[in-house]
Amino acid sequence: MNTKNRVFKKLAEETKVELSVQKIELGSMQQLTAQAKECRSTLSKLLKIRDSFYKEQKSLKSFGEILQSQGKRLRELTSDLKKKIDDLGVDTPKEINYFFDEANSFEATGKDAVKRTR
Repeated sequence: MNTKNRVFKKLAEETKVELSVQKIELGSMQQLTAQAKECRSTLSKLLKIRDSFYKEQKSLKSFGEILQSQGKRLRELTSDLKKKIDDLGVDTPKEINYFFDEANSFEATGKDAVKRTR
């Protein structure tokens, strides 16, 4: 009888070990599942941020192109004004240089904005 009790006792111990191993494996699977879900959520957020970045990048490029265009237009208008003033034989006001400087600034800022989108 004593041997029989020892055998049953030993079997009970082995069964407990197997159950605890399965419990650990189940816990690990649950952790992996939770981590995978968190990774999918993070990836989704990153993709939204990327899409937003590309949209803003396009807007910045468009803004830069418009700014360059307006700078060129301001330069043309200022040149025309200066030419008309010179044709009239009147002294060119100092302020006209301000408009040339602004045209340069618009073009430079626009070029920089476009350059940053590459």
